[in-house]
Amino acid sequence: TAAPTMAEAAKPSSASAHPIAAEAPTLTATTSHAKDTATAAANLAPKAAPPAKAPDQAHDVGHASKGSTHLPLSKGYLQAGPYQIREAQIPEGCRGIHSVAALIQAVQSRCANTIQLSDQTALRFLLGCNLDVDECVRRAQGLAQWRNANNMDGLRRQLSEVISTSRAATAPGTLQHLPHHAEVNKLVTLNPCCLIAMNGCPVSIWHVGSATASAVSSVRDDALRAWSRSTFEFVDIWLTEQSDLEGRLAGHIQIFNLTGISFWQLSNTALIDKLKLIFSAGEHYLEAVSHIYVINSSSLFTMGWKLIKGFLSPRTASKLCVDSGLPKDLLAALGPAATQQLKGLLDKPRGDVPLLYHGISDPAAVHVRTSGAASGSQFFS
Repeated sequence: TAAPTMAEAAKPSSASAHPIAAEAPTLTATTSHAKDTATAAANLAPKAAPPAKAPDQAHDVGHASKGSTHLPLSKGYLQAGPYQIREAQIPEGCRGIHSVAALIQAVQSRCANTIQLSDQTALRFLLGCNLDVDECVRRAQGLAQWRNANNMDGLRRQLSEVISTSRAATAPGTLQHLPHHAEVNKLVTLNPCCLIAMNGCPVSIWHVGSATASAVSSVRDDALRAWSRSTFEFVDIWLTEQSDLEGRLAGHIQIFNLTGISFWQLSNTALIDKLKLIFSAGEHYLEAVSHIYVINSSSLFTMGWKLIKGFLSPRTASKLCVDSGLPKDLLAALGPAATQQLKGLLDKPRGDVPLLYHGISDPAAVHVRTSGAASGSQFFS
């Protein structure tokens, strides 16, 4: 489906400072940024991981201030500036050509008067825009407008405070639901950040087959938009912190459960428009999604996907997997414990599953729960 139209945002009066990363459709690579790489010396190639560096707190609200434990370079990863990235994340035709570090600096410099971008955010923008600096600048300007119009920095501070409170609670790693969660789940059952993958990344389940048209008129558009902003900002806080501590770009795993979906649902324009609002904030978080698994699909949907996949770029296709059941790659990414939790959530989908948050500062203090709610702030409902 087409991306939802973004509400017109007020022009920011000053540069914003935050560590945002956004997800966007694959863009066609261009050569308009050649001038920014003319002096590049370091090519994209495997090499030893860089030493941990102190985070720039002025630019990165969510970055950790201590405890960084950068991971050694793993098979299938390349060093791109200060972070490791998966080989599949590299835009087609760009490997070994550009100095990523130089491109990061170019993006930051050209955006400085509009928005301050961290190294991580600039890198995500570059990957999401096929290393096109001009496109990165254009997208960053839109991001600044959207964040200012919706007070996203204020929302980020609230979310960060609740995360800190949860870490100090008796059940660290679990949180209550995001604002408007109960109302949104009247329309469709959603489980954001309900599981943690083997690599520590967040896993969300969207039970799109549970969407009901009877709730279309009662669920408010502004509630859907607010839930979307809170959810994707929460995910970004998680990814930002984990990426900085490990020196490797972390990514969000999304599972679209098609159990129960019907042609009638897919043809209901009013319902589809509501679902678009639920995911509308995701367009502002470039290269945040690492994998999308469409599971329990019908045989017709699976056959259609095989045809569509042939028209996608390898980079885009590498993130998408459609299966009539549970793909082996997904189960391997989750591990035995989370796989068991996943099966339980798929067997009886419900909207009261609490958020999880990887206890980055203490990885052992991660609790995967499928019922109950953690005590916390009234910010969550």
